Amino acid sequence: MNNPDPHVSVIVSLVDHREEAIPCLTSLAREQNASPESFEIIVVSDGTEPDMDQRISQILRVQDQLLIESSRNEYRLFNTGARAALGDVLIIIESHCVADAAFVKRFIEAFQNPELIAARCRTVGVAKSPLEHFERELFENSFEVGLKETCWNRVLIHGFGIRRKTFLEDGGFREKSENFGPWELGARLHRRGVNVAYLEGAVVHHRYMGEKDELRDFIVRFCLAEWEYQVNGEQDLIRSYFPRIPDWDTQGQSCRKQAKAVFGSRSGITALFRMAVKTPPSVFMKTLRSACNRIFYSERARESQLRLISDLAWAEAEELEQRDLFINFWKRCVDLGRWKALCHHASHRYQDIQIGIPLAAEDIDQRSLYGWGEINEKDRSRWVEPLSGISVKLPPSPVCLILNLASKTGATPLQMHVAGKVIKGRIFKTEGESICFDFPSECSTYETLVFVSPATVEPETGNLLGMLLKSISVEASAMNGR
Repeated sequence: MNNPDPHVSVIVSLVDHREEAIPCLTSLAREQNASPESFEIIVVSDGTEPDMDQRISQILRVQDQLLIESSRNEYRLFNTGARAALGDVLIIIESHCVADAAFVKRFIEAFQNPELIAARCRTVGVAKSPLEHFERELFENSFEVGLKETCWNRVLIHGFGIRRKTFLEDGGFREKSENFGPWELGARLHRRGVNVAYLEGAVVHHRYMGEKDELRDFIVRFCLAEWEYQVNGEQDLIRSYFPRIPDWDTQGQSCRKQAKAVFGSRSGITALFRMAVKTPPSVFMKTLRSACNRIFYSERARESQLRLISDLAWAEAEELEQRDLFINFWKRCVDLGRWKALCHHASHRYQDIQIGIPLAAEDIDQRSLYGWGEINEKDRSRWVEPLSGISVKLPPSPVCLILNLASKTGATPLQMHVAGKVIKGRIFKTEGESICFDFPSECSTYETLVFVSPATVEPETGNLLGMLLKSISVEASAMNGR
């Protein structure tokens, strides 16, 4: 006895339709050889193209739906469609994919097997220019690797089928992951024992981007999502499925290592006064101000530089139509994406400090320590200024921040950077030397601050010079009059 056909919901996101939305929906609503009553179509639009929405609504059938979700996040739109779906099986498809006539029927036939949980289609690339052909080649090589070399990296939103119950129970797409979402969902499914089948007979024709800005934006957003997941994703999945990002290890850890050498209680570094004695105060403070500017603002200049480099790489590839030049453009976009991710991560890490509870240097979360580097031509991190810092989150009230130092009296010209402003600290003595930074009521809205300290290498010995921090503490505003 045959199992009954599953009722299917085809979910289409209108974001990034690449002028293929009408052919896509026509192929699904008018040209499928599956029985019309066996599937519904749910189109989810972000509402930014009302004329397109109107044209789509005229193609859809009586059982179909057109939903509006005010977001450019394609994966949120897919999740919205999944929650509204009536079908037992979801087929997720992008609006720049045109389906063959047997597309829906092949999924229906496959899901007659009650043990099948998920499956992906076969995708045939559509490329109209030489650079689109190179783009298609790179993507399709990646798809082949997913099929041949892994049993989990097979979630492809060109045409992906999954039982609705499983999709919703597992939380659907992780929307923060955006373009990295299919990778993450594939890992989650594999962890629960689900293998994604490959349906050779379910075919879509996928239109590639072919435009510089569109392709660069896709690559950059993927890099941002990949790094975000490395920071905030499930650690067991990261360990099991996702290798460390090379730049994260070489650049991010290098910066933290350098910073720890300055702030760590076991670093054995020389007090900063030795540098202050050898350097005229005006030159020293000019260096510090320059360092502050670089750490807070130079990322935009570097981003502009990387964007220009990718522009030039595209222009060269477009003129000469060579595959290796297109790959060079791709790599430069990855450089840009990972730089933006590093800057974003650096601006969102901090050490939480509570009033009245001193924090010893050895207990500081290393992720809140940083130095700032830039990638040179050999893809290595290097210092752009002698600088290191710690990002601190203060309680939301007027407070006094005290840095208890192991250095000599009057030797430390430090500054605090708060929301782009420089606040000078006043030095007073406790058991050793401490620096007190007052934050009056007008500053109490600034939750996060960055303490920056200069550091340099002693020419004679090569030793790193800088501040030796013993502890950090926060007191209530009564300390302001101390």
